[in-house]
Amino acid sequence: MSLSGNRRVTQRDVARRAGVSTSIVSYVINRGPRSVSPETRARVLKAIEELGYRPNRHAQFLTRAKEQSDAPVQDFGLVLGRSSAMLARPYYGEVLAGLYDEADAQHMRVRFIQSLEQLADPLLFNELIHPDEIAGVILFVEPGRVSPAATRLIDKMQKRIGNLICLEQRWGELPAVTFDRMGAARTAVSHLLDLGHRRVGFLGYPDDRLDGYRFALLDHDVPMDEELVCPTREGNTPAAGHRHVQTLMALADPPTALFACSDEVAVGVMSGLHELGLSVPEDVALVSIDDIPLARYLTPSLTTVHVPKADLGAHAVRMLRARALNPDQTPVSVVLPTSLIVRASCGARPAREVAAEDGVPPQPEVENIA
Repeated sequence: MSLSGNRRVTQRDVARRAGVSTSIVSYVINRGPRSVSPETRARVLKAIEELGYRPNRHAQFLTRAKEQSDAPVQDFGLVLGRSSAMLARPYYGEVLAGLYDEADAQHMRVRFIQSLEQLADPLLFNELIHPDEIAGVILFVEPGRVSPAATRLIDKMQKRIGNLICLEQRWGELPAVTFDRMGAARTAVSHLLDLGHRRVGFLGYPDDRLDGYRFALLDHDVPMDEELVCPTREGNTPAAGHRHVQTLMALADPPTALFACSDEVAVGVMSGLHELGLSVPEDVALVSIDDIPLARYLTPSLTTVHVPKADLGAHAVRMLRARALNPDQTPVSVVLPTSLIVRASCGARPAREVAAEDGVPPQPEVENIA
């Protein structure tokens, strides 16, 4: 950003706006060597945000693509909803693996990975979110988990960078790569209803998957019982599944089958049922969504809806590159299809048959010799 014409914003401009010396501005930017009071730091950061100041250590950086040819910048940024939590989960790890593999194939590079919370720092935002240095940003946020502050930050990012691709969650009119959550849930719950179950519990974050659950009941003329819906506001985690399944199974008329919104929720559900002395699928059938690698190795193996996780990441990279090459093209979102993987937890097939198909050695039968 410039104050007038093409002149870059300098530390002197920031100091003048904040009413401090250039030394104080330097201390804030470099986090030392001297400490700065919280009030003064806040004034400096506000001036940095208002002026769009970017430190000189990045001002001379140009991507190799621009140095060597007229090709567009091939670096891009990755912004996560909650970096530590997301990177620790197997589902998101597979999506990111697909993203990185496609970036390598397209001769692109992830310049930075930051969380929305980290980018709330205006100094860091101005350093990283710059259209002259990156081809765009892939925004990877868990569905339904965006605060008002994050909303404002995403809007600001969109105005600054232009080429912003949403992964996992739609955001206004921005192009997005998602999978059919409602359809996946509808397929999973319909499978349980087709097996004869009429009391199917819902466990998980109440997004489009809850709509899919409701539609499946409607498709099979099964009345909706709100008592069977157990939304996990804390997210789709094993802990949430473990805690909430105990609530469902304590009902006077408990469910005979359960739909978990993710495989991780299902893992917690299986643990909770085991503690209650209940077996899957003999006492309670179970189906979920995601098909993480662990799903086939659980006992019993997990019936789940396969989500093309690596393809989600790859599509996001391809979409970002296409928009970088043709910035005037009309944004088009992509919704990837899913497919049901029937294993043992739903009770539709014998565990030994499923294990053999999955390549998992079945447990040998033991003959009891008196």
